[in-house]
Amino acid sequence: EQVDRIARLSRDLLDYARPWGIEPAACDLAAQVRAAARHVPGVEFGPGLDRPVPVRADGRRLNQALANVLDNAQATGARVAVDLDVRDGTARVHICDAGPGVPADMRDRLFQPFVSRSPGGTGLGLAIVARIMDAHGGSAALTDRPGWSTCITLTLPLAPQSALRPAPVAA
Repeated sequence: EQVDRIARLSRDLLDYARPWGIEPAACDLAAQVRAAARHVPGVEFGPGLDRPVPVRADGRRLNQALANVLDNAQATGARVAVDLDVRDGTARVHICDAGPGVPADMRDRLFQPFVSRSPGGTGLGLAIVARIMDAHGGSAALTDRPGWSTCITLTLPLAPQSALRPAPVAA
């Protein structure tokens, strides 16, 4: 177990520290979120995931951010819910859990490196999430939602609805 933790820490450190870019492309955020959350047993899907939500994102990096937040939520051992809403030109993914919540002394630092509420965590998962969201012109935040002790909201700019339509075939 110690070797696994060291390997995870090394991988996360390298990912956080090295320069990288994103390769955005049109994608359906709702479909991406549903696919990423399928590995969470018993996850509850909200109604905002029932329709396409167009964004421009690097699918691999977005999936990494979603997986990091979902893994944190699942690690609480409590109920997990995922929903999405659209407001003011942005799409907001809400990943919430009914676990023990984030301690008050950690709330302001949650997205900084080496801050973890999990004894086996590297403290880099949410820092990487914040970096990925920032690279997309979005954000990651700890938010309050009724009925949940912890909710992480990932915000991305919307793309035009036409971004999800197939390109016309040239004659």
